Amino acid sequence: PSPDGLGLYFYGRGIDNPFTSFNIYRLALAQGVRMQNVATPPPAGPGQLSSRTTRHFEIDRYPVINGPLDAEGDFWFQDYLVAGDPTQGRRPASLDLPAVAASSGDATLTANLFGMSASGSPKEHHARVFVNGVQVAEESWEGITPLAVVARFSQTLLHAGSNTVEVEALKDPGVPFSYVYIDSFDVTFERRHEAEGSALQVSVAKAQGVTVAGFADPSIRVLDITSPNVPKLLSQVRIEPIVAEYYGNPTPISQIASVSVPDARTITIQPWDKGAFSAVEKAILK
Repeated sequence: PSPDGLGLYFYGRGIDNPFTSFNIYRLALAQGVRMQNVATPPPAGPGQLSSRTTRHFEIDRYPVINGPLDAEGDFWFQDYLVAGDPTQGRRPASLDLPAVAASSGDATLTANLFGMSASGSPKEHHARVFVNGVQVAEESWEGITPLAVVARFSQTLLHAGSNTVEVEALKDPGVPFSYVYIDSFDVTFERRHEAEGSALQVSVAKAQGVTVAGFADPSIRVLDITSPNVPKLLSQVRIEPIVAEYYGNPTPISQIASVSVPDARTITIQPWDKGAFSAVEKAILK
C-alpha cells in the first residue's frame, strides 16, 4: 500500500506477443501476496554510473498474410526493400538512444530481416547495414527465410538521441529479383544511469551499488526484479539532492526552483530567482 493508504503499488511484467502491448489487470478483494521488503543499505561511495543495456525497436506497418509465415506468430513488418531499386532499395530508420555513455568499447546492432522471395538463385538476398552513414555489416542468404544481421562497431559511432540506421538491398548479377522485409532492430550499448520518464531499469552485479541521476522527485522506489515474478522492494535507498551554492549557502535545487518532467527525455528546471540561474547551471554540470 502507498504511505497515505490511498492506493496500491504493484509490479507487473509486460506482455510480449504480436497482437498487443497492453496488459489488463483486475482488482479483487482477496488474500494477495505482499511484496518482500529488503532493508539492505547501499555500499558507501558512488555507485556504478553506467551499464550495458539493449533497446528493441519495432514498428508494425505492413502485414504479410500471403507468405509461408506462422499464422500465430509475428507477421507484421516495419519496412520492405526491392533490391536494386533506386527508391525502394535502401530504407532509413530512426533509433532513439538515451544517455549513450562516452565509451571506447563496442556496441552491437542486430537487424532482423526476412527474405520474402525465392528466385532459385544462390545467395539471392544481399543486404548492407549502415549506422549514421557508416557501413557496419553485409550479409547474403537465400529463400523465404529470416536472417539476423549482427554488427559490432565502436560505440563512438552512436549519439545520445536520434541515430539513423539504413538497410540496403543489392541486386547481384544473375539474380532476377529479391525482396527483403525489415522486422526490427536491437541495439546493445553502454548507457549512463539517467532516469527516463522518472524510471530506469539496469542490470548490475549484486555486490555493486548503482548511482542514478535525472529524477525530478525524491519519492523514488527501487525494486529488485532479478526474479521478475517475485520482485523485492529495497527500502534503504540513499537519495542525494543536487545542491547549488545559492548566495554562499549550499541549497537543494528543489528549494530555489521548480522541477518538472514534461516528457520521458526532458527535465525542466525553472529558478524562481534570476540570480540563481548561474548557481543552478554549475550544480547541474558539476
